[in-house]
Amino acid sequence: MVSAGEIRGRDLRHRFSSGARALDGIDVELGPGDLLCVVGPNGSGKSTLLRVLAGLLVPDEGEVVLDGRAVRSLSSAERASRMAVVPQSLAGLPDVRVRDFVMGGRYAHLGFFGRHAPEDAEAVDRALADTDLDEMADRLLAELSGGQRQRALLARALAQGSGLWLVDEPTTSLDVEHQVRAFELIAEICKTGRSALVVTHDLNLASQFATEIALFDRGRVAARGTPGEVLRREVLEPVYGPHLSYGTLETPGGPRPFVVPFPDGAARARLDGGPGGASTGPGGGG
Repeated sequence: MVSAGEIRGRDLRHRFSSGARALDGIDVELGPGDLLCVVGPNGSGKSTLLRVLAGLLVPDEGEVVLDGRAVRSLSSAERASRMAVVPQSLAGLPDVRVRDFVMGGRYAHLGFFGRHAPEDAEAVDRALADTDLDEMADRLLAELSGGQRQRALLARALAQGSGLWLVDEPTTSLDVEHQVRAFELIAEICKTGRSALVVTHDLNLASQFATEIALFDRGRVAARGTPGEVLRREVLEPVYGPHLSYGTLETPGGPRPFVVPFPDGAARARLDGGPGGASTGPGGGG
């Protein structure tokens, strides 16, 4: 049975061995159905937060509680049954076939004798199909492109069947279609009552799929709210600088903000269309 995927971190603080501050009093909480996108400049603490929540890094101060239990008290098998951690990339490329790599996500579900059951194979088949890897299942992981390996990481997390996803830059190396499909996949997971925290630099995909966005800056939360509340000039410019233009995209789910980088001030002014920003409907121009 899938756990609820509820995680809470309170007053999380951490410094690197150099003394540099990585997290400075971070509070975070996710419940069933939440898809929180964490955005911010490089070095702002996003990936450090993910590692702390996953139990891979012990904070200097604060505590992380997952489904009512301290993360540090959970065994690796218990953590795997409750959360799936999707890194940016693989540190090394194991000499295994894609299907076997994805099957590794079923580790927490193995019975007493460590044998795979029919439902494990079914979960792997579904995960491969959902990530467009079913035709590559018998290829070696090392034979895949960077984007295909990223999809294999997502497939492994899918097969794992955990209630919480912690995802670090899921669109790394992916083409545009699979960038969107990766976020669609995570959003569908959350619609089943699970939750996800996604670290991303893609403000526009965050806008389209997140229930909330947290903007990090130098180890602190500079802003947190709906995409419409966070992706605004007065919120982003103090963190990212002036080279962004802002507009609104009309979607079936209602208006969503979009942000475009522009080095040229005149181009920014034309896109913004004045203080309220431009509004672009489906198929329209900017």
